[in-house]
Amino acid sequence: MLRDSLPKGLTPFDNRLNELRQYKNDNGHTRVPHVYATNPPLGRWVHMQKQFYRQKSLGKKCPLTDARIEVLNKIDFEWSFGRWEGTRSWQEWYEKLKKFKKEFGHTFPTKAYDAQFYTWVSHQRKIKSLPSALARERIEALDRLDFVSSATNETQVKSSMTCCEPNVESQHMSLDENWKRHFVQLKKFKEKFGHTYVTNNYDSTLKQWTCSQRHFLQAEKQGTPTARVKERIDALEVLGFDWVAQRLSGGKPSNKVVTKIVLL
Repeated sequence: MLRDSLPKGLTPFDNRLNELRQYKNDNGHTRVPHVYATNPPLGRWVHMQKQFYRQKSLGKKCPLTDARIEVLNKIDFEWSFGRWEGTRSWQEWYEKLKKFKKEFGHTFPTKAYDAQFYTWVSHQRKIKSLPSALARERIEALDRLDFVSSATNETQVKSSMTCCEPNVESQHMSLDENWKRHFVQLKKFKEKFGHTYVTNNYDSTLKQWTCSQRHFLQAEKQGTPTARVKERIDALEVLGFDWVAQRLSGGKPSNKVVTKIVLL
């Protein structure tokens, strides 16, 4: 549609956005095929927004403003070109991640577990820290799963985990209950040993949990954490949580530090 033929006050972007809203009403998602016979310009426009978004994420100039990203996020626009695209909605993938976290106690699926799921999770991790890349509601939903957004932190947390072994105890608890239970265990550990550096030999599950908190919450401290995340950070601060990971001598809890590893 030519600019001159548009209704007064309606920009080309607004026009395509309205068409995309209608497409979502009819199909339940915004994953318009690049080659879309019913409305070829809409398919090309959706593809172009994704290209603009990729340019923007690389720091390049493009017509896609933060305001436009926010508008598209409100209708659950899918930004990725990934192979998993078109198979499930964001909410469906999120529910799968939620179940995975409840079963295994973390948010790090492997390619061997489910390649498409791994790709989706990796993409969320990549874009979570980008301005306006995810709607606030989605960021808060991921935060409720203690989702680590930093790729560096992901590698470090995963190195201390058996990636897809079920955490049987956590399967029957809500995520908040599970967090509180681990916090109480850590508090008792701190009272006994005077620090919060739990070893695998002492309690591998608690060690994994403290490692996750150390990386995830420390990363969130650098930004603007949600009220729920800030409450957890404050609780750990009061406890005297050691935010910088350290390697302990031997296999038992000790106050003697042999090697310090600065993570962030």
